[in-house]
Amino acid sequence: MKSDFNTSMSLTHTWVSLIVGWAIFFILVTGTLSFFNYDLTRWLEPERPLEINLLQKPQDKQIEAMFDFLSKESQEAKEWYIKLPHIKNQTPNGASRTEIVARSSTNWAKYWYFDPLTLEEVKQTEVRQTEGGELFIDLHHKFYYIDETLGIILTGFLAFFTLVAVVSGVIIHKKVFKDFFTFRANKKQRSWIDMHNITGIITLPFVLMIFYTGLVYYSPHYVTIPYKMIEDKKEQRKDEKQALLDNSSLPIMEKPTANIENMIREAEKKYGIGNIAYIEVGKNNTQGLYIELKPPFGSELTRSESDDTVMRFSGVSGEKLEITNEYSTGTKLFRSLVSLHEAWFASYPLRWLYFICGVLACIMTATGMILYTVKRKEKFERESDKKSLVLEIVERLNIGMIVGLLVGISAFFIANRTLSVNMADRAEWEVNILFLTWAFMIAFAFFRPIKKAWIESLYIASISLAFIPILNYFTTNKHLGVTLKEGDFVLAFVDITMLLFALVFAFLGFRLKKKWSRKDKEDNENKEVLIGEKL
Repeated sequence: MKSDFNTSMSLTHTWVSLIVGWAIFFILVTGTLSFFNYDLTRWLEPERPLEINLLQKPQDKQIEAMFDFLSKESQEAKEWYIKLPHIKNQTPNGASRTEIVARSSTNWAKYWYFDPLTLEEVKQTEVRQTEGGELFIDLHHKFYYIDETLGIILTGFLAFFTLVAVVSGVIIHKKVFKDFFTFRANKKQRSWIDMHNITGIITLPFVLMIFYTGLVYYSPHYVTIPYKMIEDKKEQRKDEKQALLDNSSLPIMEKPTANIENMIREAEKKYGIGNIAYIEVGKNNTQGLYIELKPPFGSELTRSESDDTVMRFSGVSGEKLEITNEYSTGTKLFRSLVSLHEAWFASYPLRWLYFICGVLACIMTATGMILYTVKRKEKFERESDKKSLVLEIVERLNIGMIVGLLVGISAFFIANRTLSVNMADRAEWEVNILFLTWAFMIAFAFFRPIKKAWIESLYIASISLAFIPILNYFTTNKHLGVTLKEGDFVLAFVDITMLLFALVFAFLGFRLKKKWSRKDKEDNENKEVLIGEKL
């Protein structure tokens, strides 16, 4: 009975992985890149200034200046939002790392930007059309060229089957601890199994977390009936809340007079020095004019409003007030899981850990797909002199789908630097070039001998990745010679990471070429010996 169960789990792991493997590799690669979507956007928009040595006035002076501006510009608004520059700010949330951003409820679509040192209003830098790092977020969960909702649902099914493959893979592993410390190089099939096992064990917690939280992220698309009932109830409560809000919220009409410096000191005792980034001003019947101080959006895991994440003060007396709009426990849990998936809360060291785990998960997936062909190819060659057409197709698809995708992504970065800045539909063509290059690499794998296709594809990936920082050097003033010298190390690491991966693929291509050349030489010598014996 136990043997039958293990066999069924082994078959489940093999065939489910084969069916979803290439799509999951695509999701993992694009998801891993999206952990640095802000920094990739900075690289893809070289017109933006470097983020170094931010000079700014004390936070209380910045806030006072925004109060002066908004009290004149948006006096009748019911809410003011002020977002101070902070290293954890993300542009998708309407914040900046180098500028003060102000908004008001009279027109949420309008943003005002200010220099944190001079406190003067500034215009946004004009940048080239590009999808930026946001592209990898969209590709990760919606794919491209298909309906958005269909893409989300398809990603959900793939994530579910990946969890099936992961759980079945854990069940069939009998020596998890031993496998973690075992790698046998140059042992053909055994080496691929060891690499697959090691990366699988290391990334197991990460993979389970990232795919489960991914399912939670878009769960309304997968369990529509209960969510429809919840939404209907929420709409009812929203209408009730809006009615209450309309009755209780009042136009601000006045500039807060309380000592903002004292409020900041009080908030910093809880959130840390220099960790106040969001300020909200409002007015209601019960508390009057109030000011809320918050850390950057996403600093806390729950991304929610509560006494733990928001401090509210009277805008007149400065006394501490109670939070009246705290989120429910269910909402906090949902937002916590979403934060884990997106890594919004993560500092750069933790973000790099996410990235490394993502890379290892990609290696786990790639080695699993390669292992499928290696394992069956060795068995087929022992039992027959003929080649298996199915295995050959899968192996060629492995080359095109795995290495070809990385070449396609490299082409996207190269296109960003080579396409005319004034080109129509420029951003769309950057993405088109990614997919056209990927399609070419898949076709390339089918028109070359398999061994040469592997070696040449790896070399193409290496050359294209190495070409990116070289091209960046000749086309912009944000290259390594500038970013390293000026101290913008985050931006510099985009180029450095490209070079490191270029070296990895060059090494892999060299090792394969050396290995297969030696094997071909040995095979030719053995053939000569056999011919000599026959003669």
